[in-house]
Amino acid sequence: MLNIHSMNIKQGMINFTRVISNKIFNKLLWKHLYTDEFIFKLIQKKRKHLWLISAPKSGSTWLSTLLNYSLQWKNVRLVPSLGAREQEADPRQIIIHGANTVNTFSPHQHCRYNSNTASVIRQGNIKVVLQLRNIYDTVLSIKDNLDKTKMNFPGTCMDKESWDLLTDEQRTNFVIDIIVPWYFKFFYGWFKSDLLNSGQILVVTYEQLVSNTFKTLNEILAFIEEPKMSEQINKAIFKASLKETKMNKGIIGRGSQLSLEQKRRIIDYSKYWKNMDFSLLGIE
Repeated sequence: MLNIHSMNIKQGMINFTRVISNKIFNKLLWKHLYTDEFIFKLIQKKRKHLWLISAPKSGSTWLSTLLNYSLQWKNVRLVPSLGAREQEADPRQIIIHGANTVNTFSPHQHCRYNSNTASVIRQGNIKVVLQLRNIYDTVLSIKDNLDKTKMNFPGTCMDKESWDLLTDEQRTNFVIDIIVPWYFKFFYGWFKSDLLNSGQILVVTYEQLVSNTFKTLNEILAFIEEPKMSEQINKAIFKASLKETKMNKGIIGRGSQLSLEQKRRIIDYSKYWKNMDFSLLGIE
């Protein structure tokens, strides 16, 4: 009996030691595996990766469609879900979707600049297309979007019941007072980053895309060193024209409908950032 009891105690101690050891090992293992540095060691350096970063309602769904048809690369969004969350870059999505060894396109993501995002871009050797749009036109496009109860993008803080109680003017003012500041922070962050001067970012505006879709698309393809024949580009443009791209009206110059007071408030926001050129947003 004593021998059996002693054996049980010994085996219990062994099992206990294994459990503790495994917990310590697993903790160290997962702590190592969860880092961005480890993730990027699994990603081939020779692969190409293009990421479309955009402000909401800048025509980015359309441009994503154009690039998908042009490149036909693996499509992997660098965020686990969309909605009103701040759409931070998550490099784990590359591994999860098996895109670490192939050319990859990450479609439109409303991601503001920060040091972590910059690190992801550098470590992943990612080229970025940064898409913008005239801020006055954007205000009315956002309002249209909210009118359709699409209240699930960064910068929003509204529910349909409250929205329906607002007058048309109050709805526009809500966009200007609550959402427009997000756009200025988005613009400021990217244009103050050193990535802009390092050759990893190409700036594209909605106005350029509309006025000369072929030229804009061709410039993006040249930026990532993926030249295409004119026939291939035109084919991509035609196919994209047949696909639903969530466009409201898409009219350039709609912002002229804003009152002088509404425009003044938008301009006043821009004045907080001294020595910053906001002309790409239509603010002179």
